Amino acid sequence: MYTNRELGAIGERIAERWLVQNDYYVIEKNFYAKGSEIDIIATKEDSIHFIEVKTVIHETFKNRQNVIHETKKDPKNTNLKAKSGKIDVIHETKGFYRPEDKVDVFKLRRMKWGIRQYLYLKDIKDMPIFIDVIAIVLYKKEGNWIADVKCIDNVIIE
Repeated sequence: MYTNRELGAIGERIAERWLVQNDYYVIEKNFYAKGSEIDIIATKEDSIHFIEVKTVIHETFKNRQNVIHETKKDPKNTNLKAKSGKIDVIHETKGFYRPEDKVDVFKLRRMKWGIRQYLYLKDIKDMPIFIDVIAIVLYKKEGNWIADVKCIDNVIIE
């Protein structure tokens, strides 16, 4: 199958496409600061968004509802077209977890550190800042790969 790094790269390409299709402008990817990584940094209107991407593969997940998806033969294909709209696609079932469940308070605190470093290095002031999570579930249906994309806006760090 795929390593965690490969799966993360696939998810980030899908997330980038989704962001562009939804009027975001991607300004940086994989920003590293000591002890922190921010997957995607994008702007929309007059705000800056720091985005964590989480991707999981579930090859046989049934009973999906309210799903917007794109079918491709291989999830590594960078031609995946994300479709607009916010979607709630994940329903708890035995043996299944939501990708956004992997974004814990410790990850958010590390992101906060990275955000501070980024804003300092780029001398960004007086701009609305948002932390978003893009959760992606990849699964096979009838031999094709399906990507469910869910964007969780304005995550709060406590």
